[in-house]
This record gives sequence, structure tokens and C-alpha cells, in this order.
Amino acid sequence: MILLTGLLIQALAGPFPVDALAFPVNSALLFASIAGLWVLYREKPDGAVCRWLSSGKTSIALLAAFLGCCLLLGLTRQDGEAGRFPGLRDICHTWWFILLALTLMANLFIVILSRRRKGARFLLNHIGVLVALAGCFFGAPDHQVYRTIVTKEPVREAVGADGAITGLPSALALDGFEEELDPKGNVRNYISHLDVDGKKVVLKVNHPYRLSFNEDLYLTGYDRENERPQHCIVEIVRQPWKYLIHIGILMMMAGSVLMFAKGAAGKREERQ
Repeated sequence: MILLTGLLIQALAGPFPVDALAFPVNSALLFASIAGLWVLYREKPDGAVCRWLSSGKTSIALLAAFLGCCLLLGLTRQDGEAGRFPGLRDICHTWWFILLALTLMANLFIVILSRRRKGARFLLNHIGVLVALAGCFFGAPDHQVYRTIVTKEPVREAVGADGAITGLPSALALDGFEEELDPKGNVRNYISHLDVDGKKVVLKVNHPYRLSFNEDLYLTGYDRENERPQHCIVEIVRQPWKYLIHIGILMMMAGSVLMFAKGAAGKREERQ
């Protein structure tokens, strides 16, 4: 039913307007959703909606559908065509996926409220999943990626995929560059030495540098036309909700450790 409703909205309204839910709209929606579900559970805990959301069968069905969508998103390399039915690459912009994610989070919230006396392991795992999902979902509209070409002259601006120009909190300048070659002479790795407002920073591939509270620098390319590269390409990723996601992951890790410890303790008791 959820998927059919989402497909119908997709056909009538087109892709989900992610950009329209940027801060502070996403924060307001998050708090409104929490408040609404809390009132619903408090006023009608035995109602049809709460009973359906707290059902184990509902949880299994929603998790299976959500994980299936995530697998499709992660494994496909297809480029979706723009229009009312984007390809798998744009699955996060479809109404049916949005409704599925919202329903799954509502399910987790009601399950936590209805079974909150099950102990720390249960709460850490379920709240951790909910917090991580909420951070990913509600933080998506605020996630921005920009790129800039860094040369020896300081740069203070970057350009987004849509051509929008944004200012940077710090000036970036190329202070040096290194290439690591394999035995055949092919480039195996490259390293940029940057000057960030007078601070010396070593930027490596897959080793981001935290520029500010919500901005990270990634090294994505360099000047291949000259023997001595004159510039490098730096990607600036703004993700203000990443800490909420990290908190959720840490909670799940703590819950997993408690489950492992409980299991190990039980086996020792059985042996004794």
C-alpha cells in the first residue's frame, strides 16, 4: 500500500522536492513528527495505527523493503533519466522511497515506546537505528557538495553541481604536491600540501580534512597536463547532520557490544 501510494504521487507530482525541505523546514518536520507520534501513542496506544506500527510483522516487512531498496541503490550503476520516474540512481528522490523511510522511522519510534522496558540493549539498538535513519533522511536536504581548483594563489570560493557559487570559511592555497608511483611508473597515489589560512595541511585521497564544524575537504583530482602539477581539485562536503548519524552508529555499536557480552556471559553460566 505504501509503495502504491508513493508511485501514484510520483506519477502525478514528479520527483520528491528535496531542496524544499532544507533547514529549518527539515528540523521543524522532525520535531513535529516526533510530537505527533508521541501524542498518537499516548492517546490511542491500542488503536489500529499503533497496533500496526508496533507489530513485529510490520517491522520485518518494512526493514526487508528498505534494505532491498538500499541494495538496489548501492549495486546499480544505471543513470536514471530525468522525469517523473527516475532510475535507481535517483531512488532517494522518489515519493515511494520517502514514504517507506518515514513509515519505517514511525515504526521504530512506536516500537521503542511500546517496548521501552526491554532493557539497554534493545533501546540502544533500536534508538541507534532510528537516530541514524533520521540523520540521513532529514539531513539530506542540507547535504551539499562543492568543488574548487586550488592553485598557489589563495581561493575562497567553490562551485556546486548546479553552478551555484559559495564562499569558504578559510582560504585554500596549494603549497606542494606529491605523486606516489608503482614499479611500472603509474600513479598509485597523490598527496596535496595545502595552506589553509596559514595552517599547513596534508590532504590525501580518502583522508578528508575537517575544515569546519560541518565541512570536510576531499582530494578528488589534480593537474595531469604538467610534469609538476600546478593545481589540485578539492571537494567541499557540507553535512551538518553527520554528527547525529555518528551518534546513532555509536549507539548501535554499544548495543551490539552489550548483546555480545550478554551472550558470552550466558554461555559461561551454561558451562558452569
